[in-house]
Amino acid sequence: MALQADAYADLIATSQRSLGKMRWVDLSADLQDYFVLPRLFKKDRVRFDEGTGTQWNILTEDNGSARQDGLYGTDVVDVNDAHVQAYVPWRHTTANYAFDEREMKMNRGAARIVDLTKAKRHMALMSLAKHVERQFFNKPATSADTTEVFGLPYWVVKNTNSTADFIGGDPSGFAAGAGGVASATYSRWQNWAGGYTDISKPDAIKKMRKATAFTHFLSPIPSLPGYERQGSGREILVNFNTLQTFEDLLEEQNENLGNDLASKDGQCTFRKNSVVWVPYLNAQTDNPIFGINWKKFYAVFLADEYMNEGKPKDSPNHHRVKEVHIDMSWNVRCDDRSALWVLSQ
Repeated sequence: MALQADAYADLIATSQRSLGKMRWVDLSADLQDYFVLPRLFKKDRVRFDEGTGTQWNILTEDNGSARQDGLYGTDVVDVNDAHVQAYVPWRHTTANYAFDEREMKMNRGAARIVDLTKAKRHMALMSLAKHVERQFFNKPATSADTTEVFGLPYWVVKNTNSTADFIGGDPSGFAAGAGGVASATYSRWQNWAGGYTDISKPDAIKKMRKATAFTHFLSPIPSLPGYERQGSGREILVNFNTLQTFEDLLEEQNENLGNDLASKDGQCTFRKNSVVWVPYLNAQTDNPIFGINWKKFYAVFLADEYMNEGKPKDSPNHHRVKEVHIDMSWNVRCDDRSALWVLSQ
């Protein structure tokens, strides 16, 4: 049966009745806030690269040449290859929307309550926001997967050992290690990880203090040619249960709270680093606490493939329909896993 204007749900909803022009209530969000698309995908926060993927050099050791010497001592020259290369292939993400030329003609003038084209684009971008959120906070099951993004759990591996240390080894399913660098061969290529029982100053808070201190490396060589990004900082990512307990602790240590029953909500910091509620983490019952250094951990895009929204093109099977596709080739990259940490129950 042919689809007519009076049976087309979007057209009816956007061109009939008095609903308040050019406005709509957006109930499409599943989460209270989306962390990745509006924050991490800003153009000034991402990096661009070329080739079949993004690659970087890791210096794993010094050359051991320093020693004490005496007059006319015999030179001992030590030469060793201490570089290894990490590599992450591109992953490709797409979203799209379409419109019939005739519905655009109907959705204009006095009959237009909502700009249908803008609404369709908004729906596509909302789908994209949900999708990249899932991609960033998950990882491929194994190295055989060739489509999923190498998200946070790929780079920051949990370990609930009560003695926290650099024990976040290779991500499960990736025997060659994160970025193709095996932690069994290069032990420094691990994130800090540990377990905690409760969020209290003797337990989780104390371990957070140690994790933050031990993952903050300062090179004694100021000319070190690293991959440092300017303008980025550290943040603590938590779910709501953890944030709520943090804020309770914050209130307990302050005597003058005033009349606000939740006076410290939205003000929680740890060593001057923001504690950020990530709604997507609410489903993780082990209540993880991620310490992220955004100078070392970020999204990277293939050059010219960042949120690439094409022009409307003809649909192959519908001669009056135009399609718009939003494409990007990207992945998540961690230059230095030893700069990141996670605690979990």
